Amino acid sequence: MENPLVKRIIEIFNVPQDQRDPKYWGWKYLSDYSRVRSNLQLLTAEFGDSEIRNVVVSVLEARCAANELDQNPTQSDTYLATCCLRLVLINDGVDPDRLLENRPRNQSELDALIDIKDGIVIPKALVQSVVRSFPSTYYYSVVRQLIRRYLTDLETLTALTAGLASESRFIGPLCVEGLRLYAGYATRDPHRERFAAVTRETHRRIDSLAEATEDDFKADVLAGHSSLDRWLL
Repeated sequence: MENPLVKRIIEIFNVPQDQRDPKYWGWKYLSDYSRVRSNLQLLTAEFGDSEIRNVVVSVLEARCAANELDQNPTQSDTYLATCCLRLVLINDGVDPDRLLENRPRNQSELDALIDIKDGIVIPKALVQSVVRSFPSTYYYSVVRQLIRRYLTDLETLTALTAGLASESRFIGPLCVEGLRLYAGYATRDPHRERFAAVTRETHRRIDSLAEATEDDFKADVLAGHSSLDRWLL
């Protein structure tokens, strides 16, 4: 039986058909990012903070585990996971996918665009699992916000390096892409000797992944070396 809170999350985030622009009438799911904060307030009033956190953590953990097993998510799975990520990162109506279109020039401009001080708190280890296993090409803007809020560069790189050795067919290449997409978004870890050690291991795993990759895609994997250099800046 479907969890009542899970059902409510999907229901409350999905814009009713009669409130949509006609061009979206055929879509099964459509979110209005300006409603995330009010949605969380409504959910809290109905279910309480603890239950919401437990469900958000459970949904994201299940999605990470499924990604590690190369299990294709359904449209509902993807939508639910996205809703849960929105509850973790309250965005005050700012679509994170638009942040690159309006790339802030400094920290104050970024803070003006997006507020990440609120939201459901999740374990740091779960954030690392999301960084490692969620498709970077689809979730990169949201993952960047998670990194900025939760992780140091050492913790982020550790997660991506673990993904490079994953048995999944997809996670290794996606983590190579993550090396490019997530550089510069984390807090700088003061333990630079540890960071250097992880960097060396990352270079080694990039080479190992390239050796196991078809010739047509080896160059894409090896490009991870130059992406990794950006983490040292």
